[in-house]
Amino acid sequence: MTRLFLAFLIFLTAVASFGQSAASTPGAGSASGTSPSGGSSSASTSSSIEGLFQDPAPDKTAPSNQRINPNLYNGNTMTFFENVNASGYYVTGWDKYYQYPVGTPYNAIDFSFGSDVRVDPTIRAYAQFDIQYPSPIVNPNATSAYNPYLNLLPAQGNLSFSNVIIQQMFLDYTLYNQVFFRLGRQTEVWGQGRIFNPGNFVNDIADGVAVKMTTNLWGLNVTAIGIKNDGFYNVASSDTASASSVAAAAKVESSLGPLNWGVSGFYQRNLGYKAEGYVKTSAIGSDLFLEGVVEQAPFQAGLPDDWIPSAVSGLYHEFGDGTTKWLKLEAEYFFSGRGTSESFSVTPTQFYGWNDQSVGLAMTSDAFNFMGTSPSFSWLHALKDGSGQVILGITNTTIPHVALSVVSVYIYGPDNGRYVLENPDTTEYRRLSFTFKATFNLSSQFTHS
Repeated sequence: MTRLFLAFLIFLTAVASFGQSAASTPGAGSASGTSPSGGSSSASTSSSIEGLFQDPAPDKTAPSNQRINPNLYNGNTMTFFENVNASGYYVTGWDKYYQYPVGTPYNAIDFSFGSDVRVDPTIRAYAQFDIQYPSPIVNPNATSAYNPYLNLLPAQGNLSFSNVIIQQMFLDYTLYNQVFFRLGRQTEVWGQGRIFNPGNFVNDIADGVAVKMTTNLWGLNVTAIGIKNDGFYNVASSDTASASSVAAAAKVESSLGPLNWGVSGFYQRNLGYKAEGYVKTSAIGSDLFLEGVVEQAPFQAGLPDDWIPSAVSGLYHEFGDGTTKWLKLEAEYFFSGRGTSESFSVTPTQFYGWNDQSVGLAMTSDAFNFMGTSPSFSWLHALKDGSGQVILGITNTTIPHVALSVVSVYIYGPDNGRYVLENPDTTEYRRLSFTFKATFNLSSQFTHS
């Protein structure tokens, strides 16, 4: 089975490299790529919720003669940029037993800088660096499949400036206007769920090193990725130079009439196999999707050797006319056979049944944009144990360079419930909290042609 699976991934990579059709152009490097952790969360700000509503690229049928548009690249330019965020916030609320109020002040500074060099239409170099205070807590092994937007409060022991953090550093190259390559530290998100996303097989790419290839072959958009991240994959020191420490992933997407569909696969020796398939369409003004995932851990003597299924379905709808949407709504249902193993870096060996189900709802609105105000709401609920998390936030950006936020977070359920155990307030474990936050932002860039 291992050989067949690897052969499938290698076949996709080889065929895409020699294909005579062209790649769909991936987006430019983002200065705000998805990160599994960091920031402040019980303390979660409304921007965490608004991130769910960033419009994805439109779904289109890829014609067989599709070509990378060289005009997307401004040849022979060099851009330098910098961004400073200075935040002060106060978190107050009650401890998990509602016996007494707990108030905690925090402050944070994030200075990012970098360059974007485009030598000609075929090659580009991009780098972004960060210096943060407090030093971020980055532990992708703790990222939850049930709440990928879970953030951690800064620990008191980390109240120091971080070293320079490489957020992104990659080289882009387009071969004969046909195949797109990206090599280095980069960001990438797979999977269809905006709230629950078990199909994000490349969650580990953000703090590793990867090579990605994208092309179009006979109307199929094909992506293949190799990822090196020894910490995430728990690679032994004796195996770090081995090819077996690298993860291989591949994805194929296309359209069939009103349906968009895709399949993807993943293999890493310590994690095992993962496979995914999805369909999505639009009906009655709503985007609908259904995605299924199966996983199997590496064989271990004496342990079960089950294939573990998961599935997520969702609906996205915008209410309103023109450019102003008075309500943007995302609703999702998630089934998981993982049991208590919720880390992307672990594949369980045993299927735990069909009773682990969760629902999620997220909303935001453009109706108050004329006031510089954005309200957001999210609700996550585990049907298995009755626990959940509710976040209500309001952000105002009327003052130039300043964002003011008020966020309320409510965690409910039994003491052994999923969302109680995963309370993002890892210092005070407040069940009900209120966050008042002010952020000053300054951004600038300079381009030389």
